[in-house]
Amino acid sequence: NFHHDSATKGSYQYDGYLNEKITNYIQYNNPSPLDENLNAVIIKTDYGYELRNLRILHRYSDMSKQSTEYLVLDFDEQGSLKDFNLSINSNLFEKFIKQSEYVNDWLNRQTIIKFLEKYRTDIMVRDAATINMISAGDVPSHLSREIIPQEMQTGLIPELKMDQTSHVYIMLNTAEYFKLIKDLLNKQKDITIEYADIDIIKNNKDDEVYGAELRYSFRSSNYFDESYLFMLIDFYGLNPGIRVCVRQPNLWNEKDLIGLMHFRLFR
Repeated sequence: NFHHDSATKGSYQYDGYLNEKITNYIQYNNPSPLDENLNAVIIKTDYGYELRNLRILHRYSDMSKQSTEYLVLDFDEQGSLKDFNLSINSNLFEKFIKQSEYVNDWLNRQTIIKFLEKYRTDIMVRDAATINMISAGDVPSHLSREIIPQEMQTGLIPELKMDQTSHVYIMLNTAEYFKLIKDLLNKQKDITIEYADIDIIKNNKDDEVYGAELRYSFRSSNYFDESYLFMLIDFYGLNPGIRVCVRQPNLWNEKDLIGLMHFRLFR
């Protein structure tokens, strides 16, 4: 089993980021390893290595729920642990590797994967501050563990071009969205968020623009929500950033889903 004292009194007590993340991960998810022998995969990253496919059991007493998860551990070139996150499905990961071979863009896709994994994990460990920076349009630059607030360095202007007469959209600014997320995280004893049907799509006319779309389910003791999420991510400039984020709850009609094809892009 995971024990916070033994995990952090050694190497991580002087690493404020890891110390807090490990503490919250254990407190909110009650994890324990499922395998005595590791069946992991080592992947080279831009800053070191990642170890994927560590099978972990989560327990949520308030929801009477258990779930099998997979951790990915991030190490620097010297082999020091720098971060960990809950990984996407291994079949999806292999699919994105194959897709990158056709257009030679693995680093961009790897960054998007890392962002999606990090975003889900931040919710599971109740890291509201990082979620706030994500909602402001920031993503991990060069796969770094901490998201650093940045000035928008792109001239990209996305314009929605589809007819929305049958829908009403609620627009929230960063402060409003952050308060909504923070209140939700603080009021729930147990929270899980699960991804499904993830796609990473490259824009045909602009090599630096990608669409990430997925379905996710958010569950707590007294709340359940299934949503479609679309993010338009721009890699132009020094750091990538989210230019558009669209959440469509409980919407399963494919023709009504907003995606990359529904935006005109101007620089």
